[in-house]
Amino acid sequence: MGDHVRQAGSFVSAERLRFDFTHFAAIEKGDLAKIEALVNQKVRGEFKDQYPNHGRGGAIQMGAMALFGEKYGEKVRVVMASDFSIELCGGTHTSMTGDIGFFKILNEMGVATGVRRIEALTGEAAYEHIREEERELWQTAQALKAIPERSSGR
Repeated sequence: MGDHVRQAGSFVSAERLRFDFTHFAAIEKGDLAKIEALVNQKVRGEFKDQYPNHGRGGAIQMGAMALFGEKYGEKVRVVMASDFSIELCGGTHTSMTGDIGFFKILNEMGVATGVRRIEALTGEAAYEHIREEERELWQTAQALKAIPERSSGR
């Protein structure tokens, strides 16, 4: 997306997330699909590198991204996903990225000038969302007396 992109806020729970970031335009559907695929690939990587009770200064020297400095004490938890991401942890915890399960982007929207938001589901909530979309697709196809095509990749 570019070097100008920075996290501008977030909410993370066991089943959903909201991620706000700086960016100047809506993200194309194809790029959203690439982001979703990359996140799912990284989640399946089963990363578990965690360094609890690390000194805040040392964590930043390691390259950890301190996004909301006022929320962190002097001792912090550092979460590292291989060489892909290293951050100070300020919220929901999981032992391994694989525990997150499936990641599904619901939408992307503007929330302020220069700030975009991605909302997504994870795990069972993401799976149930896909099942509901599939059910609606089949109901629509049945009403139209059609059969949805399968992609060539399945």
